[in-house]
Amino acid sequence: MQDDLLVVGFDLETRREVHVAERKPEHWRRLGYGGTGQLVCFYCFHGFEAPAGTRVPLVTRGRLGGKVRRHSAHRPGQAPAGGHSPETVWHITTKHTLAAWAWSRPGVERVRLEQRTDDHH
Repeated sequence: MQDDLLVVGFDLETRREVHVAERKPEHWRRLGYGGTGQLVCFYCFHGFEAPAGTRVPLVTRGRLGGKVRRHSAHRPGQAPAGGHSPETVWHITTKHTLAAWAWSRPGVERVRLEQRTDDHH
């Protein structure tokens, strides 16, 4: 699988960035394209290579132990021209591993994976 097919999901209901490894594929399929449509491309929704607010429901592909690792992707023809410049798999996995660790700490009430500053850094 090419890394340019890897897309970070955004759950419109929970308003948070999600990663395909957080839940079973069936869960994401229910929320993505062909389901409720609440699992959309994080990048498109947040205005990366698409107008902010663009809702592109994602498909979940691949399987654990399969030839293609599990991932979320745009449907054919739904990605912006040239695709996105996605974060590396390592970066995404590390963010979610740290978030899971943070949630396990006593007294933690909120964990945010991404927070842009006023100057967009």
